[in-house]
Amino acid sequence: MTSVYGVTFIGARKQIQRQLKDKRLYETNGELYRAAQYLARITIKCIGDLFRDANNIKEWFSKCAKVVASTGEPVKWITPLGLPCVQPYKSQSQKNIITTVIQSLSVAQSMDDQPVNKQK
Repeated sequence: MTSVYGVTFIGARKQIQRQLKDKRLYETNGELYRAAQYLARITIKCIGDLFRDANNIKEWFSKCAKVVASTGEPVKWITPLGLPCVQPYKSQSQKNIITTVIQSLSVAQSMDDQPVNKQK
């Protein structure tokens, strides 16, 4: 199911590692990590095989999003139902850091004024 949400190899490995850890099948963390890595590699490959066409479309959308983001504009589109969608990922920069005896506070500018986060 996480394939729909764009799971990465690291995300898959962490999920599998968590499940294996709950089963208590491995004695050391190294064995657990290596097993999770192996299973994640196979899982990602199988997902790619099973959903080849869907993954090709997803890759095409990703390339389109990179082109749009490179212009500094957020990625946006209209659904077939006529609903607007916007991916408002912005880069967050800290403006001021206020340090007191008790704590430090960071004050950021409004997200509306921040540039588009091209990597997201």
